[in-house]
Amino acid sequence: MATYTLILNERFSGAKKLLEFLKSLNFVEIQPNNTKEISPYDQEFVKKIERSRSSKGKKIKIDDLWK
Repeated sequence: MATYTLILNERFSGAKKLLEFLKSLNFVEIQPNNTKEISPYDQEFVKKIERSRSSKGKKIKIDDLWK
């Protein structure tokens, strides 16, 4: 028995059709991937963005805006 790893972008209809075809074959076993999806963004950057979304922000007077 051989093991292959396919990475499919399920946003495309062709990838969905391929996955359905593979599932229909009785000799193919699909195992869910429990690893996290690889993000193209730096994790520290993502944490900063999430932190800023949860904060209320800070009011600044218009006169002090460029000081």
